[in-house]
Amino acid sequence: MAKNLHETGYEHRFVAFDFSGFPSVIEVDGITLNFFNLEDAERLDEITSDDTVQRYIPWAAEDKRAYIERTTTARQNRGPRYAIRLGEILIGHFAIFPSPDVQGVIELGYVIDKAYRGQGIIPKVLLECESIIREQMPKARIGLAINDENEASIRVAQKAGFERTDTISDGDRLYIKVGDQIGQ
Repeated sequence: MAKNLHETGYEHRFVAFDFSGFPSVIEVDGITLNFFNLEDAERLDEITSDDTVQRYIPWAAEDKRAYIERTTTARQNRGPRYAIRLGEILIGHFAIFPSPDVQGVIELGYVIDKAYRGQGIIPKVLLECESIIREQMPKARIGLAINDENEASIRVAQKAGFERTDTISDGDRLYIKVGDQIGQ
């Protein structure tokens, strides 16, 4: 059953997030997250050209050089966008950002190359980034905005301990992880 954010203890109030303390490189189990560079544009375009990604990710059609330039400047209040890499290979994108619709919530978003889906990469990245968020911003709520038809991402969210809510953020359903559920 879906929960309303107020039922989960969420208080609607303005919270400004400062992402300046977030690391430029995150490593977990052979997976590296680091900032994009313009040389990543072509590979990021390949990853986001997948029909599934195009269906669920609004920025997937955007010019990737312009996207990288836009998201790598002024990260302090907008949150980091990370390249997901296995070795030197760019395999995806991971974003940490303030919810555009729900104050006090930091949303996480991801895209992973279809060749690497189902290998447990995103759950590892989610847990590591949740840990960093809890350390940097202990009062923040963590959310994933997922299209109701994106069954694979819904399964990832549920396995990672996120709860479905009735809240819609930027057109997608918000799944919230309560702070005391981290690591359980």
